[in-house]
Amino acid sequence: TYALKVTGFYGTIIVQATLVAEPTANDWFDISSTEHTATSADSTVNRDGSYMYNFDGNFVWLRAKVSNFTDGTVNYTRVNY
Repeated sequence: TYALKVTGFYGTIIVQATLVAEPTANDWFDISSTEHTATSADSTVNRDGSYMYNFDGNFVWLRAKVSNFTDGTVNYTRVNY
């Protein structure tokens, strides 16, 4: 389970994983079931609050990637395994 909390957030957050012990930029891939998007065009959806996403897999490393960020705060991201 992946959890995140955002405040006034506009952008996209997605968990990425790798199967490589010492990854390079090309070794990371998106875990599609973890995408969290809040856009200024639809300012009432996913902008504030706590959210949880579930995914399965055997990974060496995980990271959260933020893209298209324009405003707000990512208060935390957490993974429970």
